[in-house]
This record gives sequence, structure tokens and C-alpha cells, in this order.
Amino acid sequence: MWQSLKTTDLAQVVVIHDDKTEAVLKKCQRIKPDAIFVVQRTLALGQLKVPVIAVWGDLQSPEQVRLSQKLAPVVDFNIYTATSAALHGIKTAKPYVYFWVPKDSAHFYNPKIKRDIDVSFVGTLRPKRGKVINYLRKHKVKVLAKGGNLSTEEYAGILQRSKISLNFSCSGWLPVVTARSFEITACGAMLLEEAGPETAKLFTPLKDYVLWFSKKDLLGKIHYYLNHDREREAIAESGCNRCMNDYSAIRFWESVLGMIKGEEKKQTVINFQRLSDWRLQAMDKFYANKYWSLICYYLERICGSS
Repeated sequence: MWQSLKTTDLAQVVVIHDDKTEAVLKKCQRIKPDAIFVVQRTLALGQLKVPVIAVWGDLQSPEQVRLSQKLAPVVDFNIYTATSAALHGIKTAKPYVYFWVPKDSAHFYNPKIKRDIDVSFVGTLRPKRGKVINYLRKHKVKVLAKGGNLSTEEYAGILQRSKISLNFSCSGWLPVVTARSFEITACGAMLLEEAGPETAKLFTPLKDYVLWFSKKDLLGKIHYYLNHDREREAIAESGCNRCMNDYSAIRFWESVLGMIKGEEKKQTVINFQRLSDWRLQAMDKFYANKYWSLICYYLERICGSS
């Protein structure tokens, strides 16, 4: 996230890795920042008298909701990603602004090179994901699957060489839009993602990316799009253009810095799309229930992440 700000050259960035308020205060008093971003931490920084912005990547988690409310007295506003439905049950006067995940354009872009990888997936191979990958391989699909221990350059390089790249739309038991959705589209691969309502609010299904609803459906769509280059390439190009134009790092940071300066209202800068698929509409209504995230939290603790 911070590297994407450095690449835009809109601000100088100093990253502090410390959980102790006193140590952070001393460093900030020496640096004299114009603004402070706090990522999923509860630090008492109000005495510095500069804007404090909290960043939340999993606000669908009740644990992060509690942290955000604890931090509310010293925060000017909150930035959150992953799910637009995360605010159900949060009671605070401080604004929460929903954003996409900014990606560093120095790494995540379409170099327009030869794509010699048919299908890829880069990420932690949790049990559910492993079952899907094994199903595809059993049916003779060549899937390059790598864990999350790659360098940024290696990771982006795989996406830039992929015709199709897979994604899964749930974090534990809850649907989210992941950073991977923006990384895949920015690199020019066709995003083939597990059906979920969150990504479909930002990208248009069958125009910017393709949904899959089951392992059998996924297998059929992989075969179809590998055999229909023009359709696949058109979707990949549309998704790349949408990502680079609407969800770029430069637009993210210009909006956030504008909010800090008071030049832009602290409200979402995303124009959500209407969900046209009835299945996605039903999913969105179901998961938006304010009690569902709490139920999912305890299910995940009892059963483990799916």
C-alpha cells in the first residue's frame, strides 16, 4: 500500500513498525508528519494535533470493528476495503470511507508480452482452494499454483504471463473483494473469480471479469475461454482498463490526500454498480444481515478458515 503512494510521488512516506504509543510519538515528533496513517492498531496519537487516518483491511471481522471503535476518539476518519457491507452494526460519528486496494503501478501493469501460462493462482492454498485446484488438474487443466511467499516482482510476473488467473471471493465465511482482483486485472490477465456480490459492485461480470459458481462451472469456463482467445482478451482488456482508470493508486491517493486537506468530502468515491444477476442480489442481501458477520466469526473460530 505504501509503496503505491511512493510511486505516485504525491508525498514522502515514512513507515514505522512499532506497536508502542510512546515510541511512535517520539518518532513522529522528530519527523513532524502532515498526516498519520494507522493500520489495524490502537495508538493514542491525538496529542500530535495532525490528522490521523485509520486503515482497515478486514472490517467485516467483529474484532476489527471493536478495534476501530476503540480508536475512534483520536481518528479523523477511517478507510476500509474488502466489503461495502462492513458498516452494519458500527455506531460512531467518525466517517468510514470505502475504497479499493491501491496497487503499485511500477509492478502491477500490463506489459503486453506473450502469455505462456494458461491458468494461474497465486495465494495461500487453503483446503477449499486446494480442492478446486486439484479438481482442475484431475481434469487435465494446467494450473500454475504458487503460495504467497513470492517477491512482488515474481508475483506480478506470473500474472503478466497468465491468460487466465483464478480468485476466490471469500475470507473465511464472508464474501469480499480481495487485493488479488485488482492485481490480476491490472496485469492484463482475465480474472476468473468465484461468484460473490462484492467484486460485482466494482467490476461488470462478463465484461470486466468472469464469475464461476461451482467447480464444474469453473472447468467449463476455463475450457471455453482458452479456446476463444478474442473473447478472453476483450474481457481482460476491459478489466485492465477499468482497474487502471477507476481503481488506480493515483486516484486513491489523490482522493485520500484531498480528504485530509478538506478539499473532498469524506464519503465514498466509488459509484457502486447495480447487481444484475439475481444470484448475486440474493447473496448480497443475505450477507448484509448485521448478525451474519458475528455468526461467521464464531464459525471460523470453531471450524477454521474454509
